[in-house]
Amino acid sequence: MNFARLLTGVLTIVLPLAASNIVTDFSTIFNPNGQYQYGAESTLGGAFSLGNTTVSGPGYAGWSGASGMPRIVADTMGSTFTSGTVTYETDYLNLHPASDNTYAVLRYIVTVPGLYQISGAYRGQDTNGTSTDVHILVNGASAFGADVTGYLDPSKQTFSFLSALNANDTIDFAVGFGTNGSYFYDSTGLQGTIAAVASPEPASMMLILSGIALCALFRKRSSMAWARPRS
Repeated sequence: MNFARLLTGVLTIVLPLAASNIVTDFSTIFNPNGQYQYGAESTLGGAFSLGNTTVSGPGYAGWSGASGMPRIVADTMGSTFTSGTVTYETDYLNLHPASDNTYAVLRYIVTVPGLYQISGAYRGQDTNGTSTDVHILVNGASAFGADVTGYLDPSKQTFSFLSALNANDTIDFAVGFGTNGSYFYDSTGLQGTIAAVASPEPASMMLILSGIALCALFRKRSSMAWARPRS
């Protein structure tokens, strides 16, 4: 048994598995879209409503409320461009709150219990300077909150944390109109991944640890045997 390979195997078990990508998994056709839902909350952590209105323009498409706001849209042009004062990019979704501070909310519903790593970033996408409050809620409780002020990377607010989740738990990514009380120029970029982190069952872990111990003992005895004087 190779000790180095065994250790590599243990490390592989606890590394993140394939992640769900908020941007690349976005659908302009379906809502709900698998584990994702695109919609709104009138108050942060309040009742979630699905955005049933499709919205689109030259180079972008997505979902909104009946009035056109709040909205969540993706770049469909395939390259970065600016329309009016809003910049669209292929590696960010654009979320925009409504004038009454109804939050634009992207919701992810967990289907498999486990430990999840949630990582990504918010940032301003309006050339005039975005001013929004951004949040991540797990089952309605705050897990992250920040203010986005400015344009592109200088305004970026990153997040990365672990959360133990059960089936049907929800993760909400929400954008409100910020401390200035205005929804003008509030296009806010969101990118991120939601990755299940595998952890073996206790019995499997005991088997692995026993194997490591036996391997270490074997290596120790082999070293002692080689070290004995030979007649």
